[in-house]
Amino acid sequence: MKIEWQRAAAYVTALDAKRRVLLTRFEIPGHPKSGSWTLPGGGMEWGEQAHQTAARELREETGLEAEIGSLLGSSPSGFTQMHPILANLVMHSA
Repeated sequence: MKIEWQRAAAYVTALDAKRRVLLTRFEIPGHPKSGSWTLPGGGMEWGEQAHQTAARELREETGLEAEIGSLLGSSPSGFTQMHPILANLVMHSA
C-alpha cells in the first residue's frame, strides 16, 4: 500500500511601490522544478496559521519583515506532492 501525504503551504504576493512582484528562485539540485521562479513561501509547520507561515517564509527566504494582509486565494495545485495548497497573501510594508 502506497501512502501519499500532502503538505499545506503559504506564499506571499509582495509588491513594491512600483507594483513589481517579488520572486524567489527554487533551487534543489536534481529536482525537476529546480531553477524555477516562485513567490516567497513554503510549507506550514505543525500548528501554524497561514499568515504565520507566510511571514516566517518571507523572513527566511528574503530577510524581509512584513505585516501579512488578507488571503488572495487558494489552489490545490503547486509543487506536486510537496505543496498541494497555495495560499497567496498580500504583504504591506512594515
